[in-house]
Amino acid sequence: MIIVDTSLAEPGMELLRDVRDNTGKVVVKAGEKLDKKLIENLKEFNIRFLLVRTRPDEKDPGFIISQERNEHLKDKVYELFEYLSLNNGLDKSFFYDLSDQLVAITESIFVAGDLLKEMKVIQFYDDYTYQHSVGVMVTSLLLAKKIEEDGVRSFTAKEKMTLALGALLHDIGKATIDKNITNKPGKLTDEEFAEMKKHPIHGKVLIRRLRPALETVFGDAVDMNIVEQIVGSHHLRPDGKGYGIDPGVDPIPKKINEIHKALSKESSIEGNIKVTNGGAIIYEHDGKSKTIYGASKKDDEVVTETSMKTFMAGIENEMSRLCEKKQFVDKLDIHDLVWIVGMADAFDAMISDRSYRLGMHPTKVIKIIEEEKGKQFYAPFVDSFKKIIVDYPIGSVVLFRDGNVGIVTEAEKSGGKCEIVASLFGDIDAVGEEKRFTSEEVFVGTRKVNELENALQEKAKPLEGEKIVLAAKDELENFISASINSETLEEILFKIRPDPVFEGSREAFTKSMREEEIER
Repeated sequence: MIIVDTSLAEPGMELLRDVRDNTGKVVVKAGEKLDKKLIENLKEFNIRFLLVRTRPDEKDPGFIISQERNEHLKDKVYELFEYLSLNNGLDKSFFYDLSDQLVAITESIFVAGDLLKEMKVIQFYDDYTYQHSVGVMVTSLLLAKKIEEDGVRSFTAKEKMTLALGALLHDIGKATIDKNITNKPGKLTDEEFAEMKKHPIHGKVLIRRLRPALETVFGDAVDMNIVEQIVGSHHLRPDGKGYGIDPGVDPIPKKINEIHKALSKESSIEGNIKVTNGGAIIYEHDGKSKTIYGASKKDDEVVTETSMKTFMAGIENEMSRLCEKKQFVDKLDIHDLVWIVGMADAFDAMISDRSYRLGMHPTKVIKIIEEEKGKQFYAPFVDSFKKIIVDYPIGSVVLFRDGNVGIVTEAEKSGGKCEIVASLFGDIDAVGEEKRFTSEEVFVGTRKVNELENALQEKAKPLEGEKIVLAAKDELENFISASINSETLEEILFKIRPDPVFEGSREAFTKSMREEEIER
């Protein structure tokens, strides 16, 4: 069972529940299969969500997709849009057409979320990993939408659902990495990074444990083979570099796979495992006994007994060890949904603040994406990817070629709107004004005021202008003066004029005017 936004409905989907209009009248009955005409009729009735069957024996779970819950979810989705727009430099205008799709996908994944909580998986996600995983999911869906709009390729509803689930779970392997490594506030050592690089392999093994539960929720609506690819291969690169496990490699022996698959179908990881001298594996839980693998005979003796958790941990460690020994084949054969998640993952990592470094400015990220086209990033999707990133996100700082400094209040792909908060050339009249701008007018952009100094140092050419006089809003004078080292800035700008002035706004402006009067 999945909840499908009507815009993603496809011919052949079977309804699990009656569809009603806003008066409560049934317009399509449960069990009916959709065709193109029926889908268009549903859109005309403004039907937003459909409950779709994913397994032949499936029954309506009975819960209501209430208007109140929809609005609450949509509010949360919009909050997420605002966050990603403000912090990740993604173009907000792309979000809103996607909102109903994301609400539907989120609603469906919530059902799986309850299962994952029961299986003690989600609790392993720290705040950064969870926030990062949701960000990667949304960015992946945005990129897929733009790829479609650009005519590069189209995606089925199943592919979009698969992409969403794979992106959300892409870092699930970090659940098995030492928390002292995953939560380390500083940069990882070489040894720690080598351990961290194992998370795609651990994730591939862990996804196999979760697969029966996820298939119970999503049925045929998700391709779990591709989800497994995304989890195990999202750090591989089109040029053959990177780390993870090639989906064409499966070095795990058939016996281990079968035992692991059988144990994964159990609804609980509590209980005990017994291994007999005849090779049978018996699972005991709540007073019940069940042979998981092999044939158990009356005269068999138990040679090993341990908890289900310990047994699963041991078998999964062995699976991971075998995968680590053989990770690649001669030629990569990876589904392109994996490349989408890999791009979204790298983007989110570059743009996000960490305790030991600030995130990169979007313009720098775009430059890296261009440089790595066909190497780290899948070439056919790069141009579409660049289009969903705004150059100057809301809250970022722009220094214009006329010396004015603005804080961005509205972001568009190649420009936006800002409030002028300071001027390096003493333009006191401009301070406090709002300005619409394009990328061509910007000399340098940074995420924060105190990054301007470093950004100016990196510029090959100086900012051209007259006498250097800082004019700023009164409440920002001291802050800007403290954020930008005056001696360093004077050194940077010395090429413009041999005697630059850098002082407080009102005083400097008055001094500049007096000097001009004397010169006259």
